Amino acid sequence: MKPDRATPSVAAAPVPALGAADFLADACPGVAEPPCECRFKALERSFSFGEQALTRKLFDDTEAEAACASAPAFAGLKAEALARAQKPEATGAIAQALANNPSDAHAVFAEGYQKLFAGDLKASHELLSKSVQLGRGAAANTMLGILALREDDTKTAKAAFESAIAKSAEEVDAMFNLGTLEMGQGIYNRPRALFLKVLKLRPDHLDARFALATLTFRAGVFPEARRHQALLEASAPTGDDRVLKLRELMQMSAPAASSSKNADPVELRVRKGATAGARK
Repeated sequence: MKPDRATPSVAAAPVPALGAADFLADACPGVAEPPCECRFKALERSFSFGEQALTRKLFDDTEAEAACASAPAFAGLKAEALARAQKPEATGAIAQALANNPSDAHAVFAEGYQKLFAGDLKASHELLSKSVQLGRGAAANTMLGILALREDDTKTAKAAFESAIAKSAEEVDAMFNLGTLEMGQGIYNRPRALFLKVLKLRPDHLDARFALATLTFRAGVFPEARRHQALLEASAPTGDDRVLKLRELMQMSAPAASSSKNADPVELRVRKGATAGARK
């Protein structure tokens, strides 16, 4: 069976991105002026969702930051937020948080995160492993999976991502990377379920949308593939390379698509300022 090569006729509207107000409302429903505890909960969720821009918005409220700065949890959370955004001031924030509390799980994680993107894989592994023991399990296991991929150790990466997902049902980057890894191994069912879960949590995750369209097209599920293609095209910026790659793929017959070099598994992305997943 060959796919319909015409431009997708599925109507689709752009998918709205999540906002800081959504996270704050979920953390403390019905509270007009969220207290520090609510802001901290919202920050934790923004970390799991891989939402660096949203994390910064939650911190950009200077009045709220001043009000919460004395809270014991604040220093570590700020250190992690700055490290995830790869801000220059992250180094100082990490040092300050660790000076206050050497066992601050967020600060230890932040230092491990920073070491990973600096290329110091040994130090990163030690710090991320320590942060797992301190309670930063899901996030740290996700990063340990990314680290394993850097070393081409797919078995360890897979186990780390599975551990992260077992610890948190909202660890978006672990779900996306595990789905992408198994997609590259020729698996269909679990990658599809993982990509759908990512999109349920983050409907604006364009990499997951692209991966799902690619996966279903190669499997011959053309109506679903065209639906995801239409949603991607409605939400992606003009000239986005994922849109162009998908159009090229969908001009092929299914057998050609599954064997073409242009249809290689979706690349495992490690973004600057994030763990992995959707690009901004």
